[in-house]
Amino acid sequence: MQNIFYNITEKNNTEDNDELNNIDENKLLNELNEEYFSNVGEIKTKMRTDTSHALELEYNTNYGVKDLGKILDYYGMSKRKLRKDEMVQLIVFFEEDANNFKVVSRRRRLWENIKELQDDKYFSRFIIF
Repeated sequence: MQNIFYNITEKNNTEDNDELNNIDENKLLNELNEEYFSNVGEIKTKMRTDTSHALELEYNTNYGVKDLGKILDYYGMSKRKLRKDEMVQLIVFFEEDANNFKVVSRRRRLWENIKELQDDKYFSRFIIF
């Protein structure tokens, strides 16, 4: 370990320090606000489509037609003469609406409770779903 030598030298560059000290905060904030508020609609739309695709993929992959029918029944929607992809679209559209947040979160919580009860050795014999 005696062969390692190092020297630390602080570099003083007054030009860089002057530029950092002379930043106009109001100008910077205005630029950030303009950039954010001009793209906020795009960002929300992109997030919504990403969420939509994720939900569609989840329902198409992990749920059968009977399971999707149960979800539609819970939401009080008709499932007659709907194909699986149409059921998925209807559920995703319903769940993305902000007005339905309470109903959707309650349904998801209850579905998780049902899964937990079905996985339990004792309660599984009482749950038919």
